[in-house]
Amino acid sequence: MIIPVILAGGRGQRLWPLSQAQCPKPFLTLNGRLSLLQQTVLRASKVTDERPLIIVNEAHRFLVAEHLRQLGVVADIVLEPCVRDTAPAIAMAALQALSRVADDVDPLLLILPSDHALDDVSAWLEAVQSLLPTVQEGAMGLLTITPSSAECGYGYVRLGKIMADSAVREVDGFVEKPSAESAQRYVADGQHGWNSGIFFVSARTVLSALARYHPAIDSACRRAWQGATTDLDFIRVDAEAFAQNPTLSFDYAVMEPLAQAGARLFAASISGWNDLGSWAAIWQQREGDKQGNVVHAAESVFDESSSNNFIHADGKRVLAVGVRDVVLVVTEQAVLLANRADSAALKAHLDNFDSEDSAQYQGPVYRPWGYYQVVDADQGFQVKRLVLYPAAQLSLQWHRHRAEHWVVVSGEAEVIKGDQCLLLRANQSTYIAPEEPHSLRNIGDGELHMIEVQSGEYLGEDDIVRVFDPYRR
Repeated sequence: MIIPVILAGGRGQRLWPLSQAQCPKPFLTLNGRLSLLQQTVLRASKVTDERPLIIVNEAHRFLVAEHLRQLGVVADIVLEPCVRDTAPAIAMAALQALSRVADDVDPLLLILPSDHALDDVSAWLEAVQSLLPTVQEGAMGLLTITPSSAECGYGYVRLGKIMADSAVREVDGFVEKPSAESAQRYVADGQHGWNSGIFFVSARTVLSALARYHPAIDSACRRAWQGATTDLDFIRVDAEAFAQNPTLSFDYAVMEPLAQAGARLFAASISGWNDLGSWAAIWQQREGDKQGNVVHAAESVFDESSSNNFIHADGKRVLAVGVRDVVLVVTEQAVLLANRADSAALKAHLDNFDSEDSAQYQGPVYRPWGYYQVVDADQGFQVKRLVLYPAAQLSLQWHRHRAEHWVVVSGEAEVIKGDQCLLLRANQSTYIAPEEPHSLRNIGDGELHMIEVQSGEYLGEDDIVRVFDPYRR
């Protein structure tokens, strides 16, 4: 049994301002019509029919659910109550996978980051299948990439003897994020590959390695799993126990010590891989014009002296004159302007913006009933667009500080307001006073589209007192 484990907890700060706290990198559409998460889910389905297991921060649970709904995919979704990096996340995945099988079964985990791009899926699939025999025998497999430069941000895998009748090679060593001098030496010797972060290993092998090298992680995760509960379609682990984990990557926690101990590790190489770790990496992947300019905009004009620029200005008109090697990313809330060569260093300069991400974010915010999007806001008022899926409803709730005006744009709505039950259709509206209990339900066959105008002294999302919530929030 092969279970795909999809890690969706990455933040992707180097892709700011598109990647933000409320909609991080795995949920962005950067290289096609599907999000990186959706591409990963579909790629995994080529390996196995088993339902995927997704590890994600609890703040993004409805975002994951929406991306899966669009694909028509059912998955097990384990929620991380806090960020602790990939070692605890993979440990939780191993425990969840074992809970799905009989006691004498050791499921194989195909561990996939959800924020990478792959151009050659057929070659990737062939590489995964080539590792299967050794992984079934209890070894650990990983996928590597031939280095194109001396990057210090990747793990380097020293490749040893080639297995008979196979493209698989033994792993003779593993170094995570080496110094610049070491990285240059590894690239020059031709015997190293970059670690892609894609691992193939059994659940019991993962837990055995953690128990040996990091017993604190093994213990904390087992306690967290013992306290797990089901919440709608999500699995919540015990938050207090999970928080006892150190923040540590799987690479440092497991891969390095296993390699140093001479454990059975094997690697297969893939091509066409890009971790999309910076705007420069996305510029490299996309096809530009004859001057090397890559642009995403409603309309663009570049003069002959403008070259090798990356510009993302969705829905806007762009005129570039005399600019070279520039990254320009424009959203409704923010602008990034950087030299393309320096774009990978973006993360180090974001501390002053992180605390404002949530307040500034104006993209769709997903909920179990649909989503909302802020379209305008200022002192004392806020305008939202609400979209409710068929048969979905908001909780019965009231607000201490704000009044609300609801206008139906399309669809049919049932509104509970105090003791009243109203049926509203397109161009009809109602007013909800502060502290008045109210609810909203979509009673039509299609989506219900609403405009909500909030007014009051305080408009925060925490000003909600739920009387009854069908989603048990």
